[in-house]
Amino acid sequence: MSTQHQEPAITQQYWVVGGTYETLDFEHLVQGTERVFGPFARIEDAKNTWRRVTETTRCQATVRYTIAAEPTRALH
Repeated sequence: MSTQHQEPAITQQYWVVGGTYETLDFEHLVQGTERVFGPFARIEDAKNTWRRVTETTRCQATVRYTIAAEPTRALH
């Protein structure tokens, strides 16, 4: 009887991350303004959240959000 070892499948989970930055260079977040949404199993869900969050902050020039992908291993 042969036993094969299968590697867990690599999947992705998604996060929407951001907040208010100190300047329009978007290099340093203002401490305490950081926000994280997720994890999301589907990129479409992360995009929907990103759209909702950015729509509510679009008049604030130093607020920015992005979608980050994190590789994960699916457990069998």
